[in-house]
Amino acid sequence: MDLKSNEPFWLIKNGLLATYPSLHQDKTCDILIVGGGITGALIAHQCMAMGKNCVLIDKREIANGSSAATTSMLQYEIDTPLYELKKLIGEEGAIASYKACSKAIDDIGLLTRKIKSKAGFRAKESLYYAARKKDIPWLKQEFHARESAGFAVNWLSAAEIQAQYGLANVYGGILSGQGASMDAFCFTHELLVYNVKAGLEVFDKTELVSVKSNGQGTVVTVSTGATIRTKKLYIARAMRLFRLFLRSLWTC
Repeated sequence: MDLKSNEPFWLIKNGLLATYPSLHQDKTCDILIVGGGITGALIAHQCMAMGKNCVLIDKREIANGSSAATTSMLQYEIDTPLYELKKLIGEEGAIASYKACSKAIDDIGLLTRKIKSKAGFRAKESLYYAARKKDIPWLKQEFHARESAGFAVNWLSAAEIQAQYGLANVYGGILSGQGASMDAFCFTHELLVYNVKAGLEVFDKTELVSVKSNGQGTVVTVSTGATIRTKKLYIARAMRLFRLFLRSLWTC
């Protein structure tokens, strides 16, 4: 069986879901979003919900970057473990960050129902296990930090993990009750189509070339020679920003 491909799975699965023009005329807007992946689509959705006049551009086709190659997993964990984050920014801020991420998963589920999404959002448990024995001490520390913060977590022994999931050569792990999966490529297109109907303007194959700011706003020049005058500029280039964005989007 060949498990490798030169093309992202979600792009092959979904095909061409929507098309957008490139920008050839000058524009003026409240908010310009650079990046047409899941992060950019979520930013655009929130800004449109706040009544802003928005333009979104991407140098490639929409969602053809990291959003087409995502694992499809939605988890509330951020890059820094909770027990370490508490040391860095304090207990209150650290727990608030993790809880905002956790709540965002539920809110995304609500949003998929609101727009009648076909992206396959499903609530799921997630398992964070130790593949090396030396990782057990800090992983248990992380488990206790989450448990004391009120998260729905259980500690599973190596035997329990093998019995429940068939995973051998593991040394224990954290089973979280909060998690989900979805097709981010499909959801990105659905969000944009939904908001285009409300007035969002989307342009692909339109690359940001230069940015000039002054006291009155920002002027962006794109690859076609057109300019965009905007009050605010958001750059959403990478899928990894998606998890960070979850912390703040749904509490704005």
